[in-house]
Amino acid sequence: MRTALISLTETVPGSTALRGALPLAHGRLAMLHIDLAVQAGAGEILCLVGTVDDRIREIEGYAAQRGLAFHLVRSVADISVRLASEDELLVIADGLYVAPADMDRLARETGTFVASFAPGDGARVLIERFERIDINHVWAGLACVRARDLVEARELPEDWSIQSALLRLAVQRGYRREVLPFSLAEAGRIAIVREAGEAEILALQELAGASGGLGGKVVQTGAMASLARRVWSSGWSRPALRLAGIGLPVIGIGMAGAQWGMAALAMLVTG
Repeated sequence: MRTALISLTETVPGSTALRGALPLAHGRLAMLHIDLAVQAGAGEILCLVGTVDDRIREIEGYAAQRGLAFHLVRSVADISVRLASEDELLVIADGLYVAPADMDRLARETGTFVASFAPGDGARVLIERFERIDINHVWAGLACVRARDLVEARELPEDWSIQSALLRLAVQRGYRREVLPFSLAEAGRIAIVREAGEAEILALQELAGASGGLGGKVVQTGAMASLARRVWSSGWSRPALRLAGIGLPVIGIGMAGAQWGMAALAMLVTG
């Protein structure tokens, strides 16, 4: 069986806000990790935590909606006791963003592997967002390890990053490297989010991409961008936009039948 390990321990610089709990589109960033885990065939979620609050319970509730069991863990020992030796542990980096359109590419990886980039002379600021594996490669935020290999990491000091330790274990074990095009990181389709503003930019980018060519340009203009960020981060936005997308054209057709041509056109364009 495959189990996914997500993390809600890293905080935004200068704040107590959890990176994985940052608002993204219609939910929180870690909910995207749950979507990725579902696509990758995980049967349950193990979530690394330091403390438990309403944000984590909200993410737990989302996992239940997706049909996954959700367990809180604090150490490698906690993780190990929940896995059989033949199980696989899919490690999803804290703060990882994967654009929905690119999620399937990562989710279809089978067996043990380490997803990485070979950035070459890419922008240093961008490269530093990803954990370095060796002189030429950085971690792309996803790896899958054998549960039976976790025994080597059980004696870690408490201040060690568990996810980093599991990544090092995967590299030392010689797991297959899946090297992704660095253009995915340069385009923001795979990113490590550190601050709320970055999550907003990615959510806006996601919304613009879903709006088509003309709609994407409109969404990214100054006034519309500000409005779109507020709407897209609200819990009611997705059902409301879906209803509007269906309802406004229907109203427009009715207005056209009543010979209210300009009003009908406005309804159709807005829809």
